[in-house]
Amino acid sequence: MHKWATAHLLRDVGRATLAIGGFAGDGKTLPGTAFLYNHLVEQGPEYDRVVTFLVTAGALARCDMAEIWLRDDCIAPPGPAADKLISTRFAEEWTLAGSGADEFAVTPFAHYEEHARSKGWSWDTQEITFGLCPKPDDWARFDRSWAYVVFHSEKDTFRPLTVTANGLQRDGDRWTLARELPRGTLGSPIFSLQLATRGDAVRLVIIGLVGDDRGPTPAVIPMSSVQALTAEIVDAADNQ
Repeated sequence: MHKWATAHLLRDVGRATLAIGGFAGDGKTLPGTAFLYNHLVEQGPEYDRVVTFLVTAGALARCDMAEIWLRDDCIAPPGPAADKLISTRFAEEWTLAGSGADEFAVTPFAHYEEHARSKGWSWDTQEITFGLCPKPDDWARFDRSWAYVVFHSEKDTFRPLTVTANGLQRDGDRWTLARELPRGTLGSPIFSLQLATRGDAVRLVIIGLVGDDRGPTPAVIPMSSVQALTAEIVDAADNQ
């Protein structure tokens, strides 16, 4: 099952993540992952209006300086881009929400698209869409189910994309994973595979993201919190 789930995830959302290495105040590197989310603004007869955000954990977004790995399979044409983007004012780019292990951050991806255009290349990514977000009745099925974390491993300097299986569990009003995670999973998207309401098809659902990759039961930030923040940002921009 896990082998099939990994293949399914790498096919459908394998180009929706980027590896990040944040430089904390103590001089140590904080490895993590960010993912692309398309906030649905308006559905139209021919196309939908969306705003793309980069999403990650608050601990990463608070780093003053960070490097973002530029994946060959996410760039067109291959070749013109450097291996990494270096940001010396990284913390200033993000809008934060939540606190502690539940803190996360978003930033419009337009900044990165503009950078790519200025350098003569473009992004060729996948994005996590509104259709992959949980419906209200999905949450009842999540407790004690399998969860899959899509992240960039720290085992290699190229930060390869990896999927690790874990358990999802409810802890009062909060959600956590059942066991420890490897380094590099901070900020990573967490997915579930659910049976569709009709037939035997499987539906991919994003549960949320890893808010804290330390400890025996890492915190899960629900995707609904991310959606609420991106909606607030888009609405504020539209009303200016």
